[in-house]
Amino acid sequence: MLSIQFERFGEPTEVLQVVDVPVPEPKTNQVLIRMRVRPVHSSDLHIMRGRYGILPPLPISPGIEGMGVIESLGEGVQGFHVGQRVIPFNSWGCWQEYLVADASRLLLVPDTVSDEMAAQLIINPMTAWVMLTQELQVERGEWLVQTAANSAVGRLVIQLSQILGLKTINIVRSREQVQGLLDMGADEVICSADENVVERIAQITGSTGVGKAMDSVAGQVGADVLQSLRFGGVMLQYGALSTHGQTDPGKMILPVFAPKMIYGVTSVRGWWIYPWLSSVSLEEARGIANQLLSLMAQGRIVLGSGQAFALADAKQAVRYAQQAQRQGGKALLVG
Repeated sequence: MLSIQFERFGEPTEVLQVVDVPVPEPKTNQVLIRMRVRPVHSSDLHIMRGRYGILPPLPISPGIEGMGVIESLGEGVQGFHVGQRVIPFNSWGCWQEYLVADASRLLLVPDTVSDEMAAQLIINPMTAWVMLTQELQVERGEWLVQTAANSAVGRLVIQLSQILGLKTINIVRSREQVQGLLDMGADEVICSADENVVERIAQITGSTGVGKAMDSVAGQVGADVLQSLRFGGVMLQYGALSTHGQTDPGKMILPVFAPKMIYGVTSVRGWWIYPWLSSVSLEEARGIANQLLSLMAQGRIVLGSGQAFALADAKQAVRYAQQAQRQGGKALLVG
């Protein structure tokens, strides 16, 4: 079978290899899945570069999420049958034609959810949901500020906030992105390129201020959001887009306004999905995933169809994924 692998860390386009390996056999309580769609995430690229919080043993096939169809069942598998569309939950190695997964870690895909949407279930939708409902516990009617609002996670935050009754202030870096977010239900959108972020947040929230924020940019924009928190406010730091391309760790710094943090008792807390997935039970994680799948099936969460690339063209997909502006959505490896 075709498998995309890397045996050393480095630039993805330099280390990725297309190899031919035997089709694996499912063991007891396992299934063999013929994979159909696999998204290319920024985390995948950082892992290949060796710059991520967790790094797998090498060599390995990248890709922590995707979807496919059950090809065969191992001994003892119950509740599944050949031909069902499934998502292997939290499994390495999705960038290959076939994948073996434990039956206990499979999610069934509803008929009304497309292959492309199902393949993107775990990383972005679960990140948005957990940050909103568990980490920040944003209450109905409360203001939430987020940066990189036009990103995949940012758009999901807007959609989920509408479902949960939250009010969002969304920061983008381009004026061209503003109207599209307003059209999809964003309450307020601030363009950091031509607006004063601190002044606009104060104007929007008035005397109440904002107590909850999510930042994936860092740099000056992240510092502006931190400065806008009210007394006791909390900001989750889940990315650092402004540092992409930098190789000196000493420059990857979030500027802070110290008096605001000291006298305002505000705080910044890092968050990412991998430790969370490791800290909760499989039942809890599956429950959230199935809840999100249900929202997708109802049409209340919509993800972009993405830009398709053949699995053998993984390097081309990676080049596309690294573009700052992608008109076709997320890169998807298909077939």
